[in-house]
Amino acid sequence: MVDLDGSDAAATEEIAAFPLGTVLLPAQKLEIRVFEPRYRVRWFDLRDQDPTELLVIMIERGSEGGGGDVRSTIGCIARGEQRNYLADGTTMIAMTGTDRARVSKWLAEAPYPAAEVARLRGPLGAMTRGSTGSPIELSTLLHLGESI
Repeated sequence: MVDLDGSDAAATEEIAAFPLGTVLLPAQKLEIRVFEPRYRVRWFDLRDQDPTELLVIMIERGSEGGGGDVRSTIGCIARGEQRNYLADGTTMIAMTGTDRARVSKWLAEAPYPAAEVARLRGPLGAMTRGSTGSPIELSTLLHLGESI
């Protein structure tokens, strides 16, 4: 399969997803605080996975808490590098983006979001497409990520 920007897409795989109001790019660092019970369950489920990977995907409309959001179709696979368990039961996770990925299908959220994705290989393109099918300039996505 060839992506919109000419890069090759690998075979699909199932992966846990973390919808956020921000953009993560390959090689970019991200630190998040996991506090929602469904996401705490996810980190417990992923505890023995080495490396720990999940899909970070931008929320196009809606909010981070509670679901009901509209998500982008392109995200970034993130590798969890460090976990710090806090006294209040939350967890701080340090991650680094590794590969771009295209969502081919959203799976049941039981109890947390998961998707079937294809990793995108090749150079980072200038455009991607949002859930509405309209082109989105990469610079617009970066600006959105910085403004949130």
